[in-house]
Amino acid sequence: MRNKLWSLGFLLLTRMIHKMGSGQRQDFGNMAQLRMQLGYLKAIKTCRLLCISLLGVGIFFTLIISSFIVFNLSVFLYSPYSALTK
Repeated sequence: MRNKLWSLGFLLLTRMIHKMGSGQRQDFGNMAQLRMQLGYLKAIKTCRLLCISLLGVGIFFTLIISSFIVFNLSVFLYSPYSALTK
């Protein structure tokens, strides 16, 4: 009877240790998966910010260049041809 209780205790103890070990492995897998997902979301956020910033810089330079062109056109087209013209 005593041997059966000891063997049952050892069986339950080994199963508990095995479940704890496999649970830790699963937890480490979940942690790795969560870290990969977090890295993916950070990469997507960074790429979106980069694209929006590049779009803003492109629009800014387009407006600056067009304003220079319009200013030069207005100066050259509306200025008198000679100093004697009234």
